[in-house]
Amino acid sequence: MTAPHILALDVSKTRTGVAEGAVGSVPRAYSIVGQGSDDVGAMMNLGHWLLDKIKADRPDWIFFEAALDAGAFQPIVDWEGRTTRSQRDPHTTVILAKMVGIVEFIAGMKSIPARPVNARTARVSFFGKGNGNLKREEAKARALETCRLLGWPAANDDEADAMGIWHHACTVVKPDDAAIITPMMNLKAATQASVVLAERERKRKARNRQTAPAEGPKAADVFGQSPLKIKPQRGWTSRGRRR
Repeated sequence: MTAPHILALDVSKTRTGVAEGAVGSVPRAYSIVGQGSDDVGAMMNLGHWLLDKIKADRPDWIFFEAALDAGAFQPIVDWEGRTTRSQRDPHTTVILAKMVGIVEFIAGMKSIPARPVNARTARVSFFGKGNGNLKREEAKARALETCRLLGWPAANDDEADAMGIWHHACTVVKPDDAAIITPMMNLKAATQASVVLAERERKRKARNRQTAPAEGPKAADVFGQSPLKIKPQRGWTSRGRRR
């Protein structure tokens, strides 16, 4: 019996990550670039691509990252300033929901089962238990390192996220043939991701120092001598006494 062919999507307006392959194989990853397109153009681009993809190489399953979760609408409260703000940009959230709707609509028309995957669920499958609530930057770094350890080619973090969704899909569709990711691999990926993030932060701080505005002239430059050495002038003191 042929292994199920799974298509996994990390949907995004600017760059959708794609991972595909039969369960038990090494998945193939690539990107659908939509940067520079308006909202309608990005949705049309994804829809046309998916129709062409199904026509040329029909998948058995489609899994995609769910656009909305409960955390997307929980406000961040600043108790001192008495203000609130959204965790995610509302416009981006709406566009992602529309793009995911296109995927579900086309899959339904073509009678292909399509399943949403919560980002936290995919991270637990890919990174191990206790890692579902990682911050976005750390999660993407870990995804890239996990792909590297597995020998799965991912050119960017969107493709790595799609690989994580694909791996989770394999554990759902045919778990006995899904890739085994050991706790040691999880630990190694986490360690290497920490090194990458630390180096990235170091470079960011170095760039900020280079672009920081120059300091103004010091008192010594203005008066020609240190402020501590300026001799007091004759006159009245603050207590009404004469110097």
